[in-house]
Amino acid sequence: MLEKAYPERKVEVINAAITAVNSHVMLPVAKACLEYDPDFLVVYLGNNEVAGPNAAGSLYSGYFKNLSLLRFSDSIKSLRLYQLIQVLSGRHQVASGTSKGMDFYLENSIFEDDERLQTVYRHFDRNLKDILATAAKKDCPVLLSTVGVNLLDSPPFISRESDNAEASYLKGLEMHEAGNDEEALISLKKARDLDGLRLRADSKVNAVIRQQVDGREDQVIFVDAESRFEQGKSGSLSIPGDNDFLDHVHLAFAGNYTVANAFFEVVLSSLGSPKQTTASMEEVASSLAYSKWDQLTLVRKVTDQILNKPPYTNQWNHAETQLSRRRELRKLASRYTPEVIENTWELYENALKKE
Repeated sequence: MLEKAYPERKVEVINAAITAVNSHVMLPVAKACLEYDPDFLVVYLGNNEVAGPNAAGSLYSGYFKNLSLLRFSDSIKSLRLYQLIQVLSGRHQVASGTSKGMDFYLENSIFEDDERLQTVYRHFDRNLKDILATAAKKDCPVLLSTVGVNLLDSPPFISRESDNAEASYLKGLEMHEAGNDEEALISLKKARDLDGLRLRADSKVNAVIRQQVDGREDQVIFVDAESRFEQGKSGSLSIPGDNDFLDHVHLAFAGNYTVANAFFEVVLSSLGSPKQTTASMEEVASSLAYSKWDQLTLVRKVTDQILNKPPYTNQWNHAETQLSRRRELRKLASRYTPEVIENTWELYENALKKE
């Protein structure tokens, strides 16, 4: 997108995105990125603040309440000597994403009134402030965004009888089907906030992000991705769902385009004088050589290898949803005609020629 806007300039993007991590992990990553003297630092995080490394819901929460001890512990773990000792002693393990890990999360729920959440929000606030302070020392503008999540098509993972997340979700669906999307959005956000398995950025997390802008308007450029996902065509309200997300939080191509376009517009307004001010999703897909085959492969992998395991099997409509997804997969596969295959090869060949 930026290459088309500024064809005479060299555009370099350092992609430091990592799955299943939170601000505890990304703070040192952000500091490392700033050593490259970038024109902008893009910050889009918040989904794993409760269940990510060193958080309240983590398998390895350790010194969870003491942020200084957390950071000291992480600095020790980053030493090669420490890592060598761990490997030689047989204590080095990778538990993230295992069924044992998911069983732990499902058995150790954290609801909205859990006092540990206050520590989570406080740590998130401090980590964001430290990222912004480090960027300020480097005189680097920060593009700071709220986080969008799947509200419509991702039911709560864990509910309880009081403040029932599932009941709020079903109410939201009912309102949506009745055409009352304003009330539906309120109920679906409430269901997200009441979920006992907090894998999605909640209302408080996005509130903490918004608060960072106050008093930092000269350095922090606010991008409201959460609101972008709620903007439908012609100014109508839209509820983010499977059109934008592959699961509860991970972005589909359309969702990635929505977020990228939000950042793109801000960069254009900062740099000025672009050759091209817009780039359609189709243009971006073509530039990235993202084909219908890639879409089919990705959706099939997510459906068969990810969504058929915990915690997704804990969602109330999991079996029905999987059947619907597989029907959609068959439709996608049926559209993959010889003509589409030929167009796909042409797309890949053109992309290679550009290289």
